[in-house]
Amino acid sequence: MRGFSQVVCSSPNGRGIHRYALGICRANEHCVLLTPSPRSKKVFWELVYVPFKINIRAKHIDILFCNSRISPFIWRVGKETRLWIVIHDLMDTSLDKQKIDREKGIFRLIRDYVVGHVNGHWIWYSTCKSHGVLANSAYTKELIVQHMLVGPEKIVVIYPEPTFNDLAMVSQRETTVRYNRMNIVLAVTGVSDNKAHLEYFELAQQLSAMVDSKFKMIIVGITEDDLKRDVQCWLRDNRDIIEVRKGISDASLFRLYLRSSVFISLSRNEGFGIPVDDALGFGIDVFARDIPAYRELRWLHSKKNLFLYQSLEDMASQLEKYFCAENINSIDEMVRTRAYLNHCVERAEVNRSSFKHSGL
Repeated sequence: MRGFSQVVCSSPNGRGIHRYALGICRANEHCVLLTPSPRSKKVFWELVYVPFKINIRAKHIDILFCNSRISPFIWRVGKETRLWIVIHDLMDTSLDKQKIDREKGIFRLIRDYVVGHVNGHWIWYSTCKSHGVLANSAYTKELIVQHMLVGPEKIVVIYPEPTFNDLAMVSQRETTVRYNRMNIVLAVTGVSDNKAHLEYFELAQQLSAMVDSKFKMIIVGITEDDLKRDVQCWLRDNRDIIEVRKGISDASLFRLYLRSSVFISLSRNEGFGIPVDDALGFGIDVFARDIPAYRELRWLHSKKNLFLYQSLEDMASQLEKYFCAENINSIDEMVRTRAYLNHCVERAEVNRSSFKHSGL
């Protein structure tokens, strides 16, 4: 595998994008990763700094960009350079046909329209000019082919690496059998429109009326400030069944996965879905919204413990039956850790095969 000599994470606006870049680097020896510092202006980094640095340091080498918002100036690089880009999804572009319903003011609508068309043209231009595209899922590849009229032979699917590979290696000898007093329901989300973070509280309200507080829902990725005032009040009155956390370490999140009874995801649109992928890797039963990315995950894992639903009501009803039928008081963390390590090995093999067949 000839691979890449330099990876540029041009706008690491999420942990998933940055981890993807690191994963590409681990798969390529002597590969250099460039990312902006926390203090840098991302727009300046994308438009000016990256093209300048590439022109100086990378005249005749392969470069992979770990997201699709790439400066038009980058295509001034010499013809000998092969430029690849990564596309994680088409959200926030005019090419995205799955719009999220949400009340917005006139200025937000105008902003979204302008930004969507700029991003849409940018990603289309970059895709046409690039030597090739890495997509993070077969679903993303399908969207690229459908909306940008790019031949499928130009696109290689490389799945994201599992999040906790290193932690699982270290912790496999420290795990034990844990006894839970109640069912722990874990969710890992964010505040962007597609995450539907407010609906987790609707689901918690429905569950609390059904199962008599036999569960504790932990939502990672948001704070109370991200919630509407009425939801904040409800949260303060029901801390015994629900809590929110943000900014926790990977080690803390790893322990939450080990201790959780079930995992839920209410995202309305995803390019891949790393939190759900991790949960399935641990062997946790997952209840999620029925979206194309999660259907692909069910196929990818070849498991039956991913349950997909169209509505909150259906999910709440099935969770009630699940809690009543299953006695989830003990969790063998060793079994989960070993399952996750097997998941890491299988994912590495899949990606290695994709790299090999792509000719990279």
